Amino acid sequence: MAVQFEDPEASLMALREASIPVYKAQISSALRVVHPEDPKERNGLAGFAEPRFLHQARERTPGGVVGVDDLDAALDGGLPTQDEWRVHFHVPVHHSGDNTTQRELAAILDALMGGESPVTTHLEVETYTWSVLPPGERPENDAGLVEGLARELSWTRERLLELGLGEVDR
Repeated sequence: MAVQFEDPEASLMALREASIPVYKAQISSALRVVHPEDPKERNGLAGFAEPRFLHQARERTPGGVVGVDDLDAALDGGLPTQDEWRVHFHVPVHHSGDNTTQRELAAILDALMGGESPVTTHLEVETYTWSVLPPGERPENDAGLVEGLARELSWTRERLLELGLGEVDR
């Protein structure tokens, strides 16, 4: 939703109106590039271009959302660079700041779980890109990976508790 610049409430309402159930939600955070015309921001973004996965890139323009299939294409001029970009690259959900869609993720969790009843009871924290993060941002060893995964799950747990969900009894 965040990469496509979708409003969570409106998107979930459209699914409800079309009688399309949400069986599972994948919890992840994407890259945000506020000023894609800035060479410094583009240079930082280039570190995320890697060949293993496609990293769809989108820009919301006055005419609507436009996009390319991979970050390399965006960096090579495939997007206008006049407005914010969003890039489908799974960054750890606990990483905050203007360069991630963490705020949008919090809004999506609120729309999914914060109402009278949850839209779904199956949430999956999607964390598979730790090994392809830029070298300075990826874990140096297995202990660092485990710590990062635990921080993602902890961040998600805290958001769900803030929405009023309770602890699971064991």
